[in-house]
Order: sequence, then C-alpha cells, then structure tokens
Amino acid sequence: MSVLVGHASIDENKNIKGGQAGDQTGKEVCIREWWNKPWNVMVRFKDPKMAEKVAQCMENAAKNNNIGYSQSTRNSLLNEARKHNYDVSKVNVPCNCDCSSLVSVACMYAGIPESSLTLNGNCAHTRNLRAMLSATGKVDIYTTIPYLANSSRLKRGDILIKEGSHTCIVIKTENDVVKKTAEEVAKEIIQGKGGWGNGTERRINLIDAGYDPNEVQNIINSMLKVVKTEDTAKYIWDYLMIKIGNPFGVAGLMGNLKAESNLNPKNMQNSYEKKLGLNDETYTVAVDNMVNRNFISDGVGYGLAQWTSSGRKKALYEYRGNKSIGDLVMQLDFLYYELTHSYKTVYHALKSARSIKDASDIVLTKYERPKDQSDAVKTYRAKLSLEIYQKYN
Repeated sequence: MSVLVGHASIDENKNIKGGQAGDQTGKEVCIREWWNKPWNVMVRFKDPKMAEKVAQCMENAAKNNNIGYSQSTRNSLLNEARKHNYDVSKVNVPCNCDCSSLVSVACMYAGIPESSLTLNGNCAHTRNLRAMLSATGKVDIYTTIPYLANSSRLKRGDILIKEGSHTCIVIKTENDVVKKTAEEVAKEIIQGKGGWGNGTERRINLIDAGYDPNEVQNIINSMLKVVKTEDTAKYIWDYLMIKIGNPFGVAGLMGNLKAESNLNPKNMQNSYEKKLGLNDETYTVAVDNMVNRNFISDGVGYGLAQWTSSGRKKALYEYRGNKSIGDLVMQLDFLYYELTHSYKTVYHALKSARSIKDASDIVLTKYERPKDQSDAVKTYRAKLSLEIYQKYN
C-alpha cells in the first residue's frame, strides 16, 4: 500500500514566489506518494484526534483550488482560514500559502492556538516549526533514522520536516488502524483512554467514529455490571475504583457522598422539600420534563454530591444530554469530569492518598466545601468512609 503525504509544493510557474492567488494548476497544493527528502524531524501529536484533524485539514486544502502556493503571500491562507475557525474547506477567496504556513494552519485547525505558531503575524517556517510545536506540549518529536528514512513507522497526521527546506503531512500509511470493535471502545471508555469524553461529547465522538452510542453504553453497563438499586453503593465503588484506583481515595470520596446524599443520585436537599412542596422523585421529574425551569439557580443541593451553585448545576444540567438529571451513571461521569478538569488537585490527592482520613478531609474541604468543616464533621465523614472501605475493599 502506498504511503501518501500532503503538501504545498510550488506555484503555477514552478517558482516559489510570485504566483497568482489560488491553485492555478490543481497541483500547487496536492497529495502525493511519500519520498525520502531526506527528512530530519518527525512530529507526532499525542492526541490521535488532533492528528486526525491535521490530516483532514491537509486533505481539504488539496481539494480547495482557492488555496495556491507562493512564499510572497504565504500568510494569506491564514488570514482567510481564520474567518472560518481554520476550516480550509470553507475558504472561498483565492489565497496562497507555502509548505510551513499550510502545516501551521492545519495545526491550528487541530486546536493549537494561533499565537503558538505565529510571530508578528507570520506563520512558523521550516526552521522553527519543530520548536514552536514542541513548546505546546501537544506533540512528541522524533529525529532517529527509523522514523525518517522509510515510511514503515509513520501514522496518519504525522508531520515530516526537513528543516530549512520543506514540510508535509502524512495522509495515508501502511499502519492505518483497523477500526476497533464496540467492545474495545467500551473498555477504553471505562479505563479513561482514547479521548472519547463523557456525556454529549462522548455521543458525538462515537457517532463521528462510526459507532452506535447506545450499543457502546450497553456494553459498558454490562462490563461494569450495573445492577439493582440496593447495590448502588457497590456499583459506585467499582466505578470509582476503575477511575481512581486507590481504595483509600475512593472510600474518602464515597464517605462524603454518603454524608451529602446517602448515595442517592435523585436526592434533593432535605431542607427545601417542605418549602417547595416537592420530594426527590417529583423534583427530578419536574426538572426532566422542564416543569422546573429554575434548576440551575434555585439554590437546591441535588444529586450524589449535592451540587448547589448555579455554575456547577448549569454544568451538570448541560452534561446530562438526553438522560435524566437523576441518572446515576451520568452523575458519576460528571463527577469524574469535574475531578479531572476543575478539581485536579483533589483528583491527584485521591489517587495518591495514604489514609482514608486524608482522602475524606480533602474531599470535604476542597470539593464539597460545606459551611461546616469542623473537626466533628471531619470525624463523622471519615467514619462513614471507613465503613465503606471495610465493606467493599
């Protein structure tokens, strides 16, 4: 199988400067077979989804004859692509690029900030492209012969550079990955691998990759052995052990959740039941059916963690997608998302905790943060955490 790369090559007059705007020959920006330039740098994105977007951008550029080659006006593509969030397929005004400015725009489309790949409005060139990409922390750099002198180790979305000369993007390789089974994807999701995300983001990513989100979720539920309501605590323990991996940390977190909601994902803050004339079930149904349109701002603690502030309740509400606001798995996914994005200090402390008390205290003071954080409250929550540890570890 041929290995293919995409690049901006040369203008209609076979010169590097002075060409008209746009691709006059259909070959100024094109896809061709890999060749040994020779290259001296190979750049690989750590996130496969970013690599895929880089490759897609190059393919789209090769199809769009509004994009031509000229070093004289190499930044005009950036100026046009910026108007379309760097989606070059939407560029509808003739413009030009050179090899490195095109690669720069492809990286911007993948999520690298424009400021990381430009200096005074000028895109990176082949002499500084490696350094500028490396500085983002999003890539690995390879400079050894096995990655450069032949194409056997290349992957789609890799960037090849001969510094001071040329650069291109790998489009098709001998190592194109065979599509994973739904079971393999489900295992990745459970293990927090693959970048599939959670909630609505996961559904979109699965659909984009050709999977049925409902099928994958059913497999996940089966793998995690989702069972009866009375076994909720055991399910939560198993889920969090997969995500956190430290029984002290999991127990410390669950003890706090038990204190907050008794591990009931539909739990409505008790002090509001009489005031609103609702209970756990009726409040949940009202939110699901949009009868209660004040969920975000009503100040009522809700769910496993008793989310209360408008910011956190808004995030929970948007995260749920088409699931009930009281769905256990959705809330666990959201809790894990919060820990790994907004509460990273707590997450890492739970993974490395050496005692149940330490884990319980940091959840109380840094994640739940109730008004009463007294020693008596700390002792009580640590006691609940110990009971959970003794029952499920």
